[in-house]
Amino acid sequence: MKSLFLSFIAVTIISIASWGFLSYGTTRGYVEYLAGWDYRRLHPELIASPDIIKLFDMWHTTSYASWAWLGLIQYVGDNVGGNRFLSFSHSILTQITDLHPYFNRPYEIDLIFAPLSSGENTTLQEKVVNKQIAINAINLGKKWITRLCDSQKIEKIKTREISERLWNDETLKNPCASGMLPYYLAFTTYQMGENRAKAAEYYKIASMNDDGPKASRILGILALSGEGDYMASALNFALVGSTGYDTDPYSCRAIAEDLSHDLLAKRKPDSTWIHSLEKIDQGLKDTKNESNPISNSSDNCYDMTTRSIKTIYLSYIADLAKWTNAKNGADLIRLGKIESIPTLSIHKWYSVREKNGIWEYQAK
Repeated sequence: MKSLFLSFIAVTIISIASWGFLSYGTTRGYVEYLAGWDYRRLHPELIASPDIIKLFDMWHTTSYASWAWLGLIQYVGDNVGGNRFLSFSHSILTQITDLHPYFNRPYEIDLIFAPLSSGENTTLQEKVVNKQIAINAINLGKKWITRLCDSQKIEKIKTREISERLWNDETLKNPCASGMLPYYLAFTTYQMGENRAKAAEYYKIASMNDDGPKASRILGILALSGEGDYMASALNFALVGSTGYDTDPYSCRAIAEDLSHDLLAKRKPDSTWIHSLEKIDQGLKDTKNESNPISNSSDNCYDMTTRSIKTIYLSYIADLAKWTNAKNGADLIRLGKIESIPTLSIHKWYSVREKNGIWEYQAK
């Protein structure tokens, strides 16, 4: 009886010590309070590996993962300004998913956080860093596909053409635990611009899940369109914008839906539509909030809808430039093709030019 009691005491002490060790690693070992700075920075390189954690967590691996997830959300909030959390979030999210492979949200958040758009003030070094962050998020998303999708269904879906016949095939329905993650994975892959066929494949997988965005069906087709297909790109942006981050009364989403309907109906850009879009653009409000990382995600409604409008402008300009020798906006004005170049209200100082057969905006 005495030996049983001593064994119980020993196990209790080991359990307390183990959780103390893990707690230290979570709350002290990888948090640096920087003097003179207003935020805390995580040091994921100091976190014990998942294998080490499993040795000491007393079979509470998923509980520890949930605890680490809550801690990460707190630290992200401390580092929102300038997206400073991106320097550590992927490493922590990878740790969490290794400990709890069937926890969907960390995979999704890693893809949502991926900084895909680069403004005119983005340095070359920042672009390289942002690209690597996006690649890391994509690789984690691929792990999710392996872990939480039916591999046999996925392989069959890959070989099928996008069609109503595929979508009506009950044997291939709901191949994954969620339709949102392959959707986010497709969006991030597409925005990287390096493997559109893979993006189309992920959209196709998302479209087979009952909870996947309906737009996935069309986006899978659009992902395969050529770089110079302005209207296909505009539709892509509008469809993503129609489900992107917005705030009540969700006027941006409504505008994105109207744009999607016009583009699906093959409406041709003309001066009347362009003038209408200029008024719509002026009324659009940027609802992004620096204190809310989700609002700053790459697929937020404002950014996607304005990109759709901008791409329609470029389609209109490209049509006007056909059968001319125009190489920029000034040429089009000189030739009498247009009185002024349509631009987004936030880009009034931009000009337009033709480069390698593609029309694009550039800062003056």
